[in-house]
Amino acid sequence: KKLSTYLLVIATVAFVSTGTKAQIKNVLLEQHTGAWCGWCVDGTVIMDEILELYGDQVIGVKIHGGDAMEIPEQSIIAKVLYLPGYPTGSIDRRNFGGLVFIGRGSWKTSCKSQMERKAKAEVDCFCTLDKDTRTVNIQFMANITESMDLPLKFNAFIVEEDVTGTGSGYNQKNYISGRAGFEGHPYYDQPSTLNGYHHMKVVRKMIGGAWGVPGNLPESVQVGEFYTYEFESEIDEAWKIDDVHF
Repeated sequence: KKLSTYLLVIATVAFVSTGTKAQIKNVLLEQHTGAWCGWCVDGTVIMDEILELYGDQVIGVKIHGGDAMEIPEQSIIAKVLYLPGYPTGSIDRRNFGGLVFIGRGSWKTSCKSQMERKAKAEVDCFCTLDKDTRTVNIQFMANITESMDLPLKFNAFIVEEDVTGTGSGYNQKNYISGRAGFEGHPYYDQPSTLNGYHHMKVVRKMIGGAWGVPGNLPESVQVGEFYTYEFESEIDEAWKIDDVHF
């Protein structure tokens, strides 16, 4: 089964047609968010619109900070790449005009811009999930389609859908509630605190850490070279194993 993941520090997954060699570049949209962030519900709406518009070509995930779903990599990424606030997103962790993190109003155009770029690698990964031992094995195969002279890395995320809980660590704040100018917004008629909120696309773990691991990838690669790597990770008992993907 071909699954969505990424090669490099940023997402550059491609599916290469052997007949035409046309390369379709997939894009990683990472939203930094938190249950305490009242504007983040608007980020959710915008991400959902992008995913509906572009389908599987955009990989949308949410990286939580400051709540019960936070992961240690969030603060590392935020510090190094200068996260200005929430909700903010990065697209392929690419620098757009001097900024890696961009406001939600620019996510759609930035995703489109990235999709129009030529993908530099074809990445396949095959996943084996053992539900009894709660262990996942992910095998990568990377076919280089454009020579590159820069550090390359493998990474994989464990993402859980439909995460709920009780208390301030899970109950979602909603600043859209009854706010003038947002009439018609999906969250306008919702309460200011959404108890039992269903958090989607929650990054539970970055298996290779914030920046990935090089494996056997050299700093300079050539067209036609082929590299493999393997990740193995446990699925935490608190995560619903039927709702995780990679």
